[in-house]
Amino acid sequence: MTNNQSQWRQPWFIRRVVYAVVALALLIAVGAGWITEDQSASILSQADQLLGVLAALGLSVASAKANPQSDLKNPDQAA
Repeated sequence: MTNNQSQWRQPWFIRRVVYAVVALALLIAVGAGWITEDQSASILSQADQLLGVLAALGLSVASAKANPQSDLKNPDQAA
């Protein structure tokens, strides 16, 4: 298997493709008028609330995982 073939199965590449497909689908839906301004405002309002909850959860997990070795480039060098 060559390097280019393995790239297609890398998690970062799959995420990039998914993001691009979703962005393109949204662009088409808005451009074609399938998503109205009222629908967009409702979706963004709900997303705003969800992002607040996700940010709080993410920061909680990050604070729980913080430790003295977190700032080291090579954790094996811990004193």
